[in-house]
Amino acid sequence: MRKIIIVFMLCPLLFTACKKYDANSTDEEPLVKTILVNSDIPDMRVPFGSKITLDATMPGATAYLWTQAGETSPTILWDGHTPEIIVQIMASGQLHSYTVEIMYDQAFVWCPTTFTPNGDGRNDFWYPILHLVPENGFKLSIFNSDMKLMFYSEDIYKCRWNGKSNDVLQPVETYYFTLQYYNNQQKKCTSSGQFLLCK
Repeated sequence: MRKIIIVFMLCPLLFTACKKYDANSTDEEPLVKTILVNSDIPDMRVPFGSKITLDATMPGATAYLWTQAGETSPTILWDGHTPEIIVQIMASGQLHSYTVEIMYDQAFVWCPTTFTPNGDGRNDFWYPILHLVPENGFKLSIFNSDMKLMFYSEDIYKCRWNGKSNDVLQPVETYYFTLQYYNNQQKKCTSSGQFLLCK
């Protein structure tokens, strides 16, 4: 299995992968970078905010399957948050598999806006996606609309909520979270928001 690692550079002074950074530029259009997934390319760094197109086109291919939303086309536009994408390609009677891992060069947290804890094995847990977040100082709290605590964790490895409180699956509604953590410069950060429990 071939793995490609793409690193987003959060510091604008490092914007050198796709075009020269111009501090005086008023052009706010995101850069577009096409990644040839099945070619022998090195891992790469791209500016934060770039749009990434993943191209898995292979001669003789008869089928494609991406883990991102079950896409079946040769190319997809990265959804902006999925940290690892796998594509399987059937070509000339053989199955080829490629993994694209997307990460950031600084601490980064992304929280999904919905999940479906219905036991089908897909999107059954709500959890923040963490990159370069140290273990110390991590705290996650989830509340219902009455601000009753549904879930709490201080362990970055055990912060997946299954939608249950006291072993009872909670109703469809909007839930709220607060998140505390330190970045990789040991600066305390806080984040809060809401998400929807669906079934």
